[in-house]
Amino acid sequence: MSRGILGQKKDGKNLMLFSFKVREGDEWESNSDDSDYVPPWDGEEEEKSKSHETRKRKKKSKIQSVITDSESDSSCDTIPYAPNPQEADIPHSKSSTSKHKLEKTKPTFFSKSKDIKENVKTKNKRKRQQNHDIGEKESKKMKIDGQITHSWDNLPPEILVRIFQAVINSQGALPFLCRASKVCSNWQSVALNSSLWKTIDLSYGWIRSTEQTLDWLIENRISRSVSINLSSWKNLTIKGFENLVLKCKNLESLCVSYCKKLNAAAIRLIGDHCMNLSHIDLSFLTVTDKAAYVHIIEQCGGGLIHLSLAGNTVKGLNHVLSAIIANCTRLELLDLSNVISSSDFTTLDIEGLQTGCPHMKVLRLTNSKFRPSSATFKVQADSGGFPALEELSLAVGTGASVGLAVNDIFLRRVLKNATKLKLLDLRGCCQITHSGLRNIIAADLEHLYISNCSVARYESIELILMKWQHSMLELDLSWNMYPGMSLDIAMNKLASSPHQSKLQIINLSGTSISCHRVRSLLKGCPNLKSLNLGSCRGLPRGMKKEYSEQLLEELKQDIDTIAEQNGLDVVDGVL
Repeated sequence: MSRGILGQKKDGKNLMLFSFKVREGDEWESNSDDSDYVPPWDGEEEEKSKSHETRKRKKKSKIQSVITDSESDSSCDTIPYAPNPQEADIPHSKSSTSKHKLEKTKPTFFSKSKDIKENVKTKNKRKRQQNHDIGEKESKKMKIDGQITHSWDNLPPEILVRIFQAVINSQGALPFLCRASKVCSNWQSVALNSSLWKTIDLSYGWIRSTEQTLDWLIENRISRSVSINLSSWKNLTIKGFENLVLKCKNLESLCVSYCKKLNAAAIRLIGDHCMNLSHIDLSFLTVTDKAAYVHIIEQCGGGLIHLSLAGNTVKGLNHVLSAIIANCTRLELLDLSNVISSSDFTTLDIEGLQTGCPHMKVLRLTNSKFRPSSATFKVQADSGGFPALEELSLAVGTGASVGLAVNDIFLRRVLKNATKLKLLDLRGCCQITHSGLRNIIAADLEHLYISNCSVARYESIELILMKWQHSMLELDLSWNMYPGMSLDIAMNKLASSPHQSKLQIINLSGTSISCHRVRSLLKGCPNLKSLNLGSCRGLPRGMKKEYSEQLLEELKQDIDTIAEQNGLDVVDGVL
């Protein structure tokens, strides 16, 4: 009889916990104290015994079938199986032979693992085949010129070109064309089509901005491009740039902003070899030579539509302006923002610019020191103004001297006949009055920025807002000190017509807006998408921040509760 370590009988049902310390409850009779214990049901033991007997019978039947097969192979009669060889009338030699054969048929660990791997491979292969068959059945059939195609790689090249062009129009040529060329040989041949490489933007930084990269692109891809953007290629020198302007003869748009290593000679190369340019972006370069800018304007000025010289330091900016007035008759966009001249203030011939560039749509003079030239009343009256002007930016920084020359007279002369004006930026202008804004003839202004502006000093700010209430999409009134209740009155007027309001963005940061006026805005401007209430001293804590999307929706739902907590009466959700 087998005994345990303490001389006790081994009992699988009643295990004994071994310990040198004598204590009560040594037997593990139950696991009922465990959190995951499940008590057995009454027929569990019977079920276990039945399953055990079933497994034994299956095992016996397998062994019997093996013996039967082995005896049939040796041309012997079929012998009934007996669990013990001695119980059957079988010679000992035969029984040993059959047992030997049985041992051979028993699978080992390695054979089992090998079979499992083969089964897994077979199942995966069968599954892939099934998925392929399903994909073939469910693929849409498209008829093109009488032919039926089942997949993208069989589409005709002309159809793929149209599809690729649609993607390029929405996302740009790069890196889409590079990725599409790796799909299959058909896509690669289509991706190399020169018609898809017309507009190339290399400014995102996903490709190395080296001259070797540019040379390879020029030789293999972009020699026929009409628009190339090389913004922020800081290592681009005149050698690589010369190769570009010499071999890309079809250029109509070129951007080399922030290319710090380009010099005056490189700017001259543009005027000498790129005669078809209509869009030039030369902003934030280190070139200070006025002659280089004058040269390119004289050579390309007749076809120029967009010209940007923003962020440059130019010695003799007056000569550059004179060249623009004399040559750029088709100019629609002129960006002279943050331009630094050798003189303190640069004289701007407003009437001359209106005569020389009558099609001007966008004029940006942000943070640049310009003062209006002296002009007689006759000259001002004879000027046709800017009838097509849509955007005017005269914003200045914190420096008080920058915006001193921008006053009501300057604004009136620039905006003469500007009936199509959509955007007006006067941030930081300290010489603009409310009458200067009220005299603007544009009737459908959509974007108005008067942050930190002198307009806020006057109590009639609500008249300005009411003038463009029907068309206003974006309004910036931040960081202004409004007298008395003028801001509350203006906000009340702005929110008085919910069915008419189109306002989507409003910036009130740094103002004294009150909680109940915020509620009025939320109720009266149903299209509001962004509301900036940062640093508003009249609001409770936790409310002074910028709201957009989900935060704005939550504010609309909680504004009545916030108003009640701050001692305001709510009647049907309206003041």
